[in-house]
Amino acid sequence: MKIRVKFAKTGNMRFIGHLDILRYFQKAFQRAKLPLRFTEGFHPHPVLSFASPLGVGLTSEGEYFDTELVENMDCAEIRERLNAQMSEGMSVLAVIRLVDTEKKRNNNAMALVGQAEYQVRLRKAFSHQADWEETVHQFLMQEKIPVLRCTKRNTEEVNIRPLIYEMRAEPEPDTFFLRISAGSAANLRPETVLDALLHFTQSQQFPGEGDAETEKAENGNAGTENAAEQTGSAMDRAGKYEICRLDILTAEGIPLGEAGKEDQ
Repeated sequence: MKIRVKFAKTGNMRFIGHLDILRYFQKAFQRAKLPLRFTEGFHPHPVLSFASPLGVGLTSEGEYFDTELVENMDCAEIRERLNAQMSEGMSVLAVIRLVDTEKKRNNNAMALVGQAEYQVRLRKAFSHQADWEETVHQFLMQEKIPVLRCTKRNTEEVNIRPLIYEMRAEPEPDTFFLRISAGSAANLRPETVLDALLHFTQSQQFPGEGDAETEKAENGNAGTENAAEQTGSAMDRAGKYEICRLDILTAEGIPLGEAGKEDQ
């Protein structure tokens, strides 16, 4: 029985890294007496595949992983058993039974990731007195939004505008909604977008002061990154932004909780 588990990660649990979360759920299944399927070979381990590892310091209301049980069970019972083992800051929101056919082999959570939705809030120390609705509109009107991506080998300019699918200012002060590219092909960090927005705001207020070197200093390792690089910037996130991942979607914009369900 293949299932997809949707869970939330909040509070102090945001400081727990991906590998520890993986072990956390392995033990939770064991304590809940849920019969996980193990790999074969000399070193068997539970079959768990996370959609997109969440960086340290971020909260989330929509994380996913796929796993398999060796026997059929009711999804509501699985969720109830798992929630009985969850600590404060972790909760299982849904358990979805997946189609178990050869044709759906590529419908695992990791392979489906194409977009992600976030809510980002500026901390008070970095609050700006700006008309964010109009500023975001002007920001998105740009044909190019260049940022500098730093790697071990070189530094290159990346246009992140095509990777921003939706952005708006929320009614709460200094708060933004983002729907941006995610996954292995083109992964965009939400803080990269906000850094670029703040840089744009500064350049509008003080024309001529925003050159590439300033942008590099503001963005650091901004641009498209893999999960391991995301994990290393927890202190940067905690310092300037409060970031919550709301959901993970396919490239077509379908939430992973709806993709690959047995009734489709």
